[in-house]
Formats: sequence, C-alpha cells, structure tokens
Amino acid sequence: MQSRHEKHSSWKLVGAAFAVVLGITTASEAQLSSYVEASGPIALSVDAGGNNDATGYDLQVDKPAGGTVDAAYLFAATYDFSAGLTIPDGDLTLNGSGVAWDDTVSNSATGIVWINHAADVTGLVAATLDAAPAGTVNIPVLEGSLNGNIDGTILAVIFNDPAASNNGVVLLFGGQQTTGDQFTISLAEPLDLMGDAKADMGLGISFSFQGSAMISQIDVNGARMTSSAGGQDDGGGFNGGLITAGGVGDSNANPPDPFAPPTDTFYDDELYDLVPFVNDGDTAIVVDTFNPTDDDNIFFGFFCTSVPIIVDEGILLGPLSSTCPTGSEHCVTALVLDGAGDPISGRDVDFEVISGPNAGDSGTVTTDADGEAEFCYLGDGGDGVDIIEACMMDDAGAEICSNTVEKIWVSECFMVLGDGPGDDQYLPAGFDFMFDTQVSNINEAYPVLMNSYPSFVIPLSTVAVAGVQGGNATQTVVAGMPGFVGRDGKFAVQVMMWNPEDVPQNPEQYSAGLMVSVDQNGSITSRKFGDGEIDIWMEKEFNEDGDLVISFPFQIAGF
Repeated sequence: MQSRHEKHSSWKLVGAAFAVVLGITTASEAQLSSYVEASGPIALSVDAGGNNDATGYDLQVDKPAGGTVDAAYLFAATYDFSAGLTIPDGDLTLNGSGVAWDDTVSNSATGIVWINHAADVTGLVAATLDAAPAGTVNIPVLEGSLNGNIDGTILAVIFNDPAASNNGVVLLFGGQQTTGDQFTISLAEPLDLMGDAKADMGLGISFSFQGSAMISQIDVNGARMTSSAGGQDDGGGFNGGLITAGGVGDSNANPPDPFAPPTDTFYDDELYDLVPFVNDGDTAIVVDTFNPTDDDNIFFGFFCTSVPIIVDEGILLGPLSSTCPTGSEHCVTALVLDGAGDPISGRDVDFEVISGPNAGDSGTVTTDADGEAEFCYLGDGGDGVDIIEACMMDDAGAEICSNTVEKIWVSECFMVLGDGPGDDQYLPAGFDFMFDTQVSNINEAYPVLMNSYPSFVIPLSTVAVAGVQGGNATQTVVAGMPGFVGRDGKFAVQVMMWNPEDVPQNPEQYSAGLMVSVDQNGSITSRKFGDGEIDIWMEKEFNEDGDLVISFPFQIAGF
C-alpha cells in the first residue's frame, strides 16, 4: 500500500513491507508490522467478536468523556484448509455499511491458510461514536456470505481525548509465523517507572481453541510473560468463532504463572502490562512470539504507552515537553531507527515549529552515527506553547513524521508597578509560582528580559491640578500621566525572577524596590527601598517628540 501521513493528533498510517493494496503476500512475508502510529492526547478502544449467527454481533467501543474519533480500523481473519478465502468488498457490514478492505495478508500453518484483512472504517463509525454519550457504545457487525469461515473481527478506535496525556499508540497488522517471530518497539524516552508509567500490549488471535492445547508463548525483553495466549474469549468454541483480542472488559494483569497452560479460555485475556519487563533507561521493548502447537493466527496487536512509540523504521522526537525562559535557545533531538531498533545515520531530518509563538522556524539536520539529529532555535516570539515536528523520507521514499513535542515559553522575570512599598503577592498568568513582592497595590505587570523591558513616556505638558473636598485640599494630581502613576505622581517598581533550571541553588530572586516621583514640573527622581539580589536602576532620555522616556534596566548576577 502507499504510505500516507495525516496530521491529526500526530498519527500516521504506515506502509509496511508486507502490505500491498488489495493484494496478498506470501506466508513467508507475513508478520506483525506497524500499521498505524499515533501520539498526543489520545485514547484507544479495542474489541473483538465473532459467531456464525446470521443476525451478527456487536463490537463494543469504550468512548472517553468528551472524546471524538480520530481514526478507526477493522481487522478480520478467515480460515480455509486449501487456498484461503478473501472477503469480498461490501460483503461484511459494519454499522450498517459494507466494508471495503484496504489490505490483505496471507498467513499459514500446517494444513491451514488464513487471510487477514484490514480496513480504515473511520467514515463508517465516526458520526455514531461522536454523537454517543461517554461509555460503552455497540457497533453491529454482519459477516456476510463467508460467515462460517470468518473467525471474527477486531475494531480499534483512536479517540482524541481531552483528559489524556501525551500517549503513544501503535496498531500492528500482518501474521506472525507460528514457528517464532519478533518485533521491537522504540520509545521516545524512557518510561517513568517511579511515576505513572503505562505500557500495555494487546494481541488479536484467530483459530485458537482453548479447552485443548492450542497456545502461544510470549516473551518480552527475553523473559516469559505468558504461555497461554489464545482461545475464543470474544467468540465461541467452534470454527467461525475462534477469536480473542485484548481490549474492552479485559485486565492488563498478566497471567499469574507465565509458564502455566491455560486453566480455561479466560486464564489469559490477551491484554498485558509490559512495565514489569522494562528497566530504568530502556528505550526499546522486544517481543517474541511462538506458537508451539502450529495452529494459531496472531494477526493483530497494539501498544498503548505513556510516551510516543514507533515500530519498524521511524522517527522519534524529544524531549516531549519542557519549559524555558522566553528569549532563550531551545533544542530538540530526533532519533531515527530502522525496523530492528538500530540507529540510521546520514538521514536528513526536516524540523519545523508547526504552531505557537515561534511558528515557521525550521531547519534540516543530518543524523549522526547514533541516528540523532539536533535542531535548536531561539524562542524570541513571546510567551506561549510551540508545537514541533520532525519529518524524513524513509527507505521507500515516503514521508514519515515524528510525534509532536511541546515547548512552553514563559518569562522567568517580571516587573511589577504599584503605589509604593508593601507586600502584595503576584501570580503571573500561566505561571505556577507566587511571588511575594515589596510593592503595594500592584496595578501593572510585564514579562521582562535583561535586554527587553518596557519604557514609559512622561509628557512635559503636565499641569498641577488642585481640588477641594470637604474643605480640605486634595493631593496634587499630575495630569497627563500614564495610568500606572498614582495621584500623587509617585509609584513603585520591582523586578523578580523564578528560574529553577538555570539557578537551581537560588531560583527565586528579587530586586530592591524603586520609589519613583514625577514632579509637576516634569522632573523625575527615584530612590531604592527594601533589598534584593537583582540590581535595578532608572534611566531617562528624550524621544524625538521631546517627551521624557523612563525605563528600569536590571542586572542578574551571573547572567
């Protein structure tokens, strides 16, 4: 099939080596390979079903609250004892519409041939799922004329989920060799094993009956995870219903004894937790499958992790998220890997800030011997969140793009203006640190840098205005002053910094306050009050209109 890339939540349909549009590969070519890769605030729902009933069955979808469909795919497997059977386009229906298959793969064991099918069914289910409330939604399936030779179907739905973090999802399709097969997933960064790490794997298996000895063994990073994969969990104990897939209603708790045979068909539900098999710092997970009974068809799989992932040749971008002071330099690193998880050197990678205050910044960097390419740019576009992506051309000449990463730009320094000395607190917008200032009644605030700070025009045409209230003279008002100036022509200025990245030993710093007086004759003076590590002073100059301009430069020690 032709590779394509879609910019949804950063997902792509991957052209795997075995897949040809509406074609059939040989058994020797069949194996599980990456079919869809996605990353971002997404959630995955998977369910399987199968029977020989002409009235069909329902596939269940677990819809998250506020979720909308990003993409949906249907997978099916037929069995035959001679040449294999391909489901005609439109013969099998999903949600009342005929399914046109995008890919078919042939797999075989002794005396049996499976034809595994895959289709993009987003257009058949998206409207129904988007309109449905959160929770379980049933999608009906009718298997059509080959009902008795279709062991079942698997529906995988990727949702945009507003409550999700930056997850990684990979859907696998093909046909594992019964004699043993392997695939490797690569992680954008190591899993946080001390935090909320997630690394789930699910397998879809057809033509496996438990109640007998039909089993598959799964090893992860060289350690046995299960010896009891397979069975008819999602179908029935008869040809035409032998289907199971880890998904809705299943638990990711691994079988208690990884070397034990199944005690019943639900001993292993084909949903697994990979975290126990991962060590600190690991950025790859190797999965080996083996079907010693030579009669199970592993034709589907998925990974869902708390970091973006790839299978086969691909590109990963990191760090996933970071925060830096506005105006500083930020660097991201792309890692380019082949299907075995080994680095690819000499590959040109195109980087681009696709949205945010620095949108349009871009560059091309060639990977080094470690398969890495680093791109750096200056975050001088102001505060906000940049979204960055990296793309390359793979060996087949198709564009492959990475997961997206975010860069949060925040000003590390702020200038506040108020009435005078005091103890107001200040929380900058989008900031998670509260400053205890030396200024009272803060009425204006600005993000600042040592080479970028506001200036204020003080018109020389000011006049003194006197008033009487209750027989008493009011304060002198300096007419024409900017809004930050108090009624008496006086105001206070202070600068503060929160920068734990560059100054972890002293991240919170303050300047002394400056009390500024604007006299009615236009003269301006300042005096310091309080204390602080940041040096601040006042500067005055005349602009081309003859007005006096004041500003408040500052200097942070060590910068």
